[in-house]
Amino acid sequence: MITHKTAKNKKLWVLIVVEALALAALLVWLVILMKPWQSPVQPQVTVEAGTASVDVKLFQVDPEKPLTPATDLTLLDLTKVGTYEIVFLYRDRPYNSTLFVVDTTPPAVKTAPQQIYNDETLPPEVFVTEISDISQVTVTFVQQPVFTQVGEQTVSVLVTDASGNAVTVTEKLTVIADTTPPQFSELPDITVQVNGSVSYKKDVNVSDDRDGALTFEVDTSGVDLQKAGSYIAVYSARDKSGNETKAERKITVQEQPVINRELVDQLAKETIAKILTDGMTPQQKAKAVFTWVRKNMTYVSSPETDIPNAAYVAFVKKRGDCTNYYAVTSVLLDNCGIENRKIERSGGKTDHVWLLVNVGSGWYHMDTSPQSLKDPFVCFMKTDQEVWDYAKKRKDGRTDYYSFDTTAYPERATEKYDG
Repeated sequence: MITHKTAKNKKLWVLIVVEALALAALLVWLVILMKPWQSPVQPQVTVEAGTASVDVKLFQVDPEKPLTPATDLTLLDLTKVGTYEIVFLYRDRPYNSTLFVVDTTPPAVKTAPQQIYNDETLPPEVFVTEISDISQVTVTFVQQPVFTQVGEQTVSVLVTDASGNAVTVTEKLTVIADTTPPQFSELPDITVQVNGSVSYKKDVNVSDDRDGALTFEVDTSGVDLQKAGSYIAVYSARDKSGNETKAERKITVQEQPVINRELVDQLAKETIAKILTDGMTPQQKAKAVFTWVRKNMTYVSSPETDIPNAAYVAFVKKRGDCTNYYAVTSVLLDNCGIENRKIERSGGKTDHVWLLVNVGSGWYHMDTSPQSLKDPFVCFMKTDQEVWDYAKKRKDGRTDYYSFDTTAYPERATEKYDG
């Protein structure tokens, strides 16, 4: 028989158990409420600059919880260091993540050895032939090379990118000395008459393998142009490295010759030996003489009037006026066995002389002196009509340029020269 006290105790225990279970349930619920909610998105993701693209999977906390990007990931510039805020959707709820684009990769560098002279310098960039990096780089020497020290040395170059990533490379530098002196062009002997003049620098050049064309000096203190004899002029030049070269040139000073027909005939023979060849016809010889005079003479006023003196100046100095042109041409033609004679302008304000030449087909006009540059005319074997037609067309109005006494000279050919 259950007593009243026993029933009461049993009811108390039931109440205690119920309360304990309720308290346990409350504690479990509180634990659940206090446990933080885990986001399905990584709060931060870091990639290396230059990465081709970013995959959504990089941001997933749980592979079983796929994310949908609300931010267009293709618009991100992954070539530059930077920070981007990215938004993803999971079950239509937005979640944020931060993308860090960083650069932790040092530059990739290729180098090449260099060689210089000991009076030159080089910037550090020339040692680097190729650089691969996502950003701009600076190139500096770890320690300044000794560019004046002849021989081989190892050069250290520091290559640093915009993010501070750096790499040190080494390369060989060879420093050589410039010991090659300048070189003068050929210095042919010079022959001049007593009291004559010499253009020591004319047609003389000096060059250096590194510096190119150089200026030079001529020491003529040992040359006496007022006294016959053999002398030496000394040429000298120095390059930027201090290498000096000297060269000697022989200067022969001769007594003034006796100018006569025999002398100019000898000069003519020397010239003819250079411009004529065996088997030439008279026509070809005349053309060779005409060409030589036109190519070698320079027109200047000259006082000579007789043939020997005028021809001598033309042969030796290669200059003169129409008298010199006529005289040298006449002496050359004489020594070629070609008939010629002097012809003079008549009625003009100034004098002018030229030649009539007969190479076997009649007398024709030949004028080796140059005409006006405005009125080019090659007066080789021309008829009267041809020279007169030219004169009529001269722009300076000198229609009398080839006027002459037609009765004072042999009858001229009327047909155009065909030779």
